[in-house]
Amino acid sequence: VAFSLRRCVRNSSLSIGLFPLCVTLRTLRDANLLFLLSAICQDYHLPPFFFRMKTLSTVSIVIALSLVGCAPELWNHDAPKEIVLKPGESVSATNKHGTMTVTNISTLRRKYAWDHTVKTISLIPRDKRWYGSLGMYSPGDQYFGIGGIRIVAEEGEQHFKSVDDFLKWRSEGWQISMVYNNSGLGMVWSTTPSRNQVNVDVWQILIAGKIPKHLPGAQNSAIKLVR
Repeated sequence: VAFSLRRCVRNSSLSIGLFPLCVTLRTLRDANLLFLLSAICQDYHLPPFFFRMKTLSTVSIVIALSLVGCAPELWNHDAPKEIVLKPGESVSATNKHGTMTVTNISTLRRKYAWDHTVKTISLIPRDKRWYGSLGMYSPGDQYFGIGGIRIVAEEGEQHFKSVDDFLKWRSEGWQISMVYNNSGLGMVWSTTPSRNQVNVDVWQILIAGKIPKHLPGAQNSAIKLVR
């Protein structure tokens, strides 16, 4: 049971609605409870003093907090309408912050790898367009401060009537640092150390509903798609 719960917490496959389950853990042996707590602490890089907690109420609280913000796929059962990466595909982009690689693990799960760090999270499908996107996103609140790095992410399509409209959009806001190729595949990413946060947007640019063949300012060598 402890191993199964640990796996669910790590894979973000439980929702906060399972909090009552934490209370029913009274039937477990102390050894199993300590194993579960130790495993979760290791996953989230929590301080060693957490390992010395032995009261069941404390264990239940820690498990419940670990479940908060999990399972975006349980909040919205609709498949994302516009995504960029197909199953098994990865995109790597290099900018002044280094190289970020994003991999499609499943429909909603993405793996982010940068600077010897790897994080896998679930994204939430959008049910209406948000600043042009009808893809999916992560608000970065899945950990609620329980260790780990916050990933604030977007993935989707951006539609423009013309190349000029795209260039105007690209020159505004944080997407000004986006790297993209002539086919319109783009990524913008950065770090916010003060918030222990990484920001990553992956976009497919479409011009008049089609994938472009040439875009001014494209950096084909700075972004690569691996199938």
